[in-house]
Amino acid sequence: MIEFNKYLLPSLKTNKLIISIDDSEYIKIITNIDRLKNIYLSELKKLYSQNRNIHMMHEHAKLVQMILKYIMELFPIMEEFGACAFLTGSFARCSCKLNSDLDFHIIYFKEYNDESLKYEEIIYYMLSEILALGRNKIHPMLMTKMHPEISTYLENNLDDSDFDISIRSNNYEISYKVKANLKRRLYLQYCRNNTITNVNNYLKGEIAGENREWSHVICPITMKEQLNSQYEKLYKYEKSIITSDKILSRIINIKNKIAEIDRRLNERKVLDISQFKDIYQKKEFDLINEYISLKRDICLFNNIDWLMINYYDNLAFLKNDLVFNKALEYMFFLFKMTEQLGNRYSLHINEFVAIPNFDKLTTKIMELNKIIQESVHREEMMLSGKNSYNYAHRTI
Repeated sequence: MIEFNKYLLPSLKTNKLIISIDDSEYIKIITNIDRLKNIYLSELKKLYSQNRNIHMMHEHAKLVQMILKYIMELFPIMEEFGACAFLTGSFARCSCKLNSDLDFHIIYFKEYNDESLKYEEIIYYMLSEILALGRNKIHPMLMTKMHPEISTYLENNLDDSDFDISIRSNNYEISYKVKANLKRRLYLQYCRNNTITNVNNYLKGEIAGENREWSHVICPITMKEQLNSQYEKLYKYEKSIITSDKILSRIINIKNKIAEIDRRLNERKVLDISQFKDIYQKKEFDLINEYISLKRDICLFNNIDWLMINYYDNLAFLKNDLVFNKALEYMFFLFKMTEQLGNRYSLHINEFVAIPNFDKLTTKIMELNKIIQESVHREEMMLSGKNSYNYAHRTI
């Protein structure tokens, strides 16, 4: 018999997740949503009334991190469960825009408790309301393995309907939906045993394999010391396995990404929102992050410590890097262009829309890709021993 979380089991048949609370918990949720939303909007207004530049992304990320800390403090029971909250993705890198997806994780330093699902979902709902993102745009990025039988069961039983969620007390109810195409992600989130051991094993596998950027872009919100202590062990492991071959492999990946983006730029003249975002943001940002990861790899290869990536705090590593500064210019230009689209700017929307300065943006992305190509080619030449400069001892 497969054991599901007690909240999830009934939802498999009804397509509705019901979370029971009492009236005092409902009042606590609604009151604090209003309070924190006012704080968030007030600080955001101040931020947008100042001179707008690339550092706005950093200030916005820090504001969201502060709101997250406030929310977690509302639920001290999560500390009893050993819950550790952290961000990955753009809000951890400080490269987010107003409607970026929030990659938010809660993992456990103790054994996973069924009851924690209740509080996790309340926290996710509160975030979606305070940040005006919607529940579909707030989810974890790191997905550790689940029991194979549960995975098979979900494959055979999840349908294509939207998923209803109800946070319900005797006298009050909060209702919202998760879209059908994101329903599986919700089940994946809640069917995994996200203990620190499982997350460490997942990250260790990532580091030994592709070592994608979320392996070293982590922003702790709670239990910072414990999470950093765990991550330092992973970092030592990562440094122990860095080789010139791994760096060359990353260079090849970067070249392949550039070739794919250039091909798609040449293929299409008219793009819907989902296609536009996929090329100009998702794939291009993946390329930028891969490039920054390459610079970090080179530091590790040369025994120069660079623990985790945050675009703002790590400017000491990147401030003189032409590619990074061009990338920041490109990112901010894109954000200003797409700001008017709000939540319509999504990989799930196939609407066609006229985007201002489209040709200018296309020129910028092609110029950026060209200098990335040139930069990684220089690194490849040095690493392959085709340059007389001593690569292993040069200054980064």
